[in-house]
Amino acid sequence: MAGLKDFAIKAADWLLFVYFLTHIPITLVFDMQTVYKDLHPKWLLELIKESARDSGEPLLGMDQLPVWLAAIIYNELLVQLPFFFLATLVFFKQSPQYNWMRIPCIIYSTMAMSFLLPIFAFMYLTDFTGQPFGPQTPEQQLAVLGMYLPYLLLPFILFWRSVLCERMWSQKSKRS
Repeated sequence: MAGLKDFAIKAADWLLFVYFLTHIPITLVFDMQTVYKDLHPKWLLELIKESARDSGEPLLGMDQLPVWLAAIIYNELLVQLPFFFLATLVFFKQSPQYNWMRIPCIIYSTMAMSFLLPIFAFMYLTDFTGQPFGPQTPEQQLAVLGMYLPYLLLPFILFWRSVLCERMWSQKSKRS
């Protein structure tokens, strides 16, 4: 039983490493362009907008963000993005010297899951009929859910990984 638990923790740690590593370019390319369009090339903005239109993704296709969504994105850029760099390092090294990361991981995961609630509510309670963006069919709604679900599930895994393990990494899991 302990072997299975150790395997599950190790698998979760590597999954979280990949999550944080990939979240950096996603934040810089996709999320940042919603509030700082001037910093991105026009061709990239058009590509993102066209992709959002084709997929039914409602947030990336908007010309003007609601204030609540802009606040979430500014939080992601100013608070979460630096955390992504740190978490990438920490989950790669998996060293006992980083056991202090437990509380920041709990804070981040709680914040990330909380931010997705208004986003999901907006996506599924808003009628996008006739809009140039947003899911137009039930199939597009499921596809958009599939795009955003990892950003709910992985913070959920991180939350439980951090809450249940008093020490994030033991001496034997150390990677130099």
